[in-house]
Amino acid sequence: MKNYKKYLLTLPIILILVSCTDNPVNENIPANLEGTWVYRSHQEDVYTVEKSINLENDNSGMIILGNGKLIERKNVGFCGTPPVIYDNYEGNWESLSDTKLLINVEYWGGTENYTLEIVSVTNSVLRFKKSKIQ
Repeated sequence: MKNYKKYLLTLPIILILVSCTDNPVNENIPANLEGTWVYRSHQEDVYTVEKSINLENDNSGMIILGNGKLIERKNVGFCGTPPVIYDNYEGNWESLSDTKLLINVEYWGGTENYTLEIVSVTNSVLRFKKSKIQ
């Protein structure tokens, strides 16, 4: 019976300690990565996006939020032939390292999972490689 009481007393303490730890979701990413990014170009396997105030209605892009959430603006259907219709899809990201994010985002056909590897990032331009995860 004494052991039972001992566990009942230590369990709340452990729960309090665990719940008070910081959430390290964006601890490793560059501070200037958060924000709204609009697609500008794609050369070989590197995408280039520019920081913007808003997403553009007729262009793809993404909003990377500091809480592990993101909004990705991309085409509504499988066809990329103009005129392309865009919509916003919600998702989330997780920092794998200081240069790599794991992205999980909805799209017109389901859910897409990929890694975003940062090639370079400044206050105005982000260059990255995207690798799909099967």
